[in-house]
Amino acid sequence: MKRNLMLLLVTGCLIVMNSCAAMNAKRGVIDNRFFSTYSPEISISVHEELLYKGVTKHFQSDLFRMQSSKETCERYDFENTGRTRYFSVRILRLKDRNWHYLAASTGSIPNTLFKGQEVLGGKKYESCVFAGKSEGKPVLVKLLVRNVAYNVRIVMFYVEEAGTYKGWQQPLSSEQKKTLDTFLNRSREAISVDTEPPAGGLSAT
Repeated sequence: MKRNLMLLLVTGCLIVMNSCAAMNAKRGVIDNRFFSTYSPEISISVHEELLYKGVTKHFQSDLFRMQSSKETCERYDFENTGRTRYFSVRILRLKDRNWHYLAASTGSIPNTLFKGQEVLGGKKYESCVFAGKSEGKPVLVKLLVRNVAYNVRIVMFYVEEAGTYKGWQQPLSSEQKKTLDTFLNRSREAISVDTEPPAGGLSAT
């Protein structure tokens, strides 16, 4: 009888603890700082010139052209006033497959100008820079990718207009190399990643 009572008490405590954890699981932005308490636990401070524009949640498929199944996407966007710089944090969750079948690779992206790895907040991210177009204008895009759990991935985009440079491809001219180096420096200065939550809490989004 006592043993059954003890098991009942332990089970009840676990249920309460799990319920509290679920209630405290939040994501959002405070003072231009993206914050997530779960999958992943991360905090990203974004440069004050890049203003928070809001969050969208939607279904998408095949983001990296890897023939993945449909995934849900939470997208938090930041942008400067002139719309020449942009930063986005995206949390992707697969519906019926897992990321173990799709490594955090940037290898399938065309027009790649730079590829490597970066450690942010103590975690390793696959990184690349590629050239593209946005609203008809040439842009440089930095991509950071990390698999968080078996079906969750975090993706970060940093984008800048590329001025008059068109047809970016290897080998780069000396002027393009300087522009790329400057772009990479600004991309690193644009965000600061850690795992500490902001003080004062956060309303769930």
